Amino acid sequence: MAEKMKVGYVMPVFGQLSETFIYNYAKDTASYDAFVFTRQRENASLFPHSRVTVVQRTDDLAAAIVQVKPDVLHAHYGPVGLWLLPAVVEQKIPLITMFHGQDATSLLKEPSWIAKYQLLFDYASRITAVSNTLRDNLIKAGCPEEKIIIFRPGVETDCFSLTPQRIEDKVRFLTCSRHVEKKGLRYVLEAFAALVKEMGERVTLSIIGEGPLTSDLKCLADKLALGNYVQFLGPQPSSAVLEEMKRCHVFIQASVTAGNGDMEGTPVVIAEAMAIGRPVIGTWHSGIPEMVRHNISGFLTRERDVDGLLQYMRALALSPRLRQEMGNAGRKFIEEEFSAAALRERLAAMYREA
Repeated sequence: MAEKMKVGYVMPVFGQLSETFIYNYAKDTASYDAFVFTRQRENASLFPHSRVTVVQRTDDLAAAIVQVKPDVLHAHYGPVGLWLLPAVVEQKIPLITMFHGQDATSLLKEPSWIAKYQLLFDYASRITAVSNTLRDNLIKAGCPEEKIIIFRPGVETDCFSLTPQRIEDKVRFLTCSRHVEKKGLRYVLEAFAALVKEMGERVTLSIIGEGPLTSDLKCLADKLALGNYVQFLGPQPSSAVLEEMKRCHVFIQASVTAGNGDMEGTPVVIAEAMAIGRPVIGTWHSGIPEMVRHNISGFLTRERDVDGLLQYMRALALSPRLRQEMGNAGRKFIEEEFSAAALRERLAAMYREA
């Protein structure tokens, strides 16, 4: 029996509630054992892993890598790939770097980052991007087209299983994200306030997450008189997010391009909501249209389009049949295109080729 590969995963923080997709990458499989190198570890009880090394200095990172002797290193985020370069060049270890969002959008507005990335593009065995938009950005920044592939995050479809929507008097909307500009939460609140004026207590909105804009969003909800209709649930572990998804009828992700150019990659939470059979209202933004098929598994609006969000909220609130049809279509798409099991098979093949 062939010896299993050793794969090293490197990221700034391991165990963030908003980055469960990274945890899903760093799991042992029949083909390889996973080792994690990170500057910070959080929520260890929620994200157990027996091989995590916390390092701060580049020299310590290099020493830790020497001790493990990985066959390949997989960096999450472009700046992390750059952090790894001295160690991998010295030790001649193949490097794969995955770009997720800001690292291939707002950072590329700075010539200094583009210059630094050339070193990474030259050395890396493979560059991966989670959406076509990020892929195109990286090619424009100098990444050789033959080195870059689309590699979207997967969903554990056994965990996020198809769940029938509950029949009740209220239609429950849900959104889940960090509270930053690119998530477009203010537009969700404004559209929902207009829906409340039409439907009153027949609709509710739950908001999972926190961030620098949390206080502003709560103030906006108060200004819009949404106190009886909106719940701010704060950050939640993936198990609680799953339960909220099962309770909801419609998931919303109204992402926008931030003022500094920051954009989404492919929001995994959308794929998770689709996996359990929930229709999604999203925007024509980055990788979202690559998941949500307009008029089939959900609806897409222009960025910052409050009237469009209201139109689609209303349509889904008034039609249980439409919610079910779109939810079922979304589940089918995730099974075919976003299965975590299939993703890990692709990962193993990529590691062997590195």
